[in-house]
Formats: sequence, structure tokens, C-alpha cells
Amino acid sequence: MSSKSNPASKRVRSHFFDMVSKMPPLSHWPDKSKPFNYDDSEVCKWILSQPGFKRWVFDKARSGDQIIFDAEKEIWVGSKFTDK
Repeated sequence: MSSKSNPASKRVRSHFFDMVSKMPPLSHWPDKSKPFNYDDSEVCKWILSQPGFKRWVFDKARSGDQIIFDAEKEIWVGSKFTDK
């Protein structure tokens, strides 16, 4: 099901962007004496720490058919996963 036709997905997307729009002032490159690294970004750290972010990423992967639920094993798996 496309996220455009899924009202639940729209609520998650709206919640995520509402959450991000309330981010406090943070630096994306706090130490300019070092090369830029996303791991050091205050912005990225803040976004990753938000509870809604994990749900948003999961829903994007699920609705984009990047992960698929195996009902028999009751686990999620990447759509292109091979165990070879």
C-alpha cells in the first residue's frame, strides 16, 4: 500500500515533521577544526534520540516494501536479503 493512500502513514509523517520542527538550536558541524562527520552532528544526534524517529523510519521501510513481514516465522526481513 502506498504511503499516499495510507492515513496512518500520513499521521506518522506529520508527527515526525511536527517533532523535527520543534528542534532546539543545534549545530550540524560543532567542531569545524575537524572534517565534517554526521556522527558528531548535534542535529543528527537529537533527531535520532526522538522516539517518533524510529517509528517513522520503520514505517517508511515497510510502506516502501524494503522490509517484509514473514508471517510464518513472525520476523521482518529485508526485501533483497539472501543468506548466501
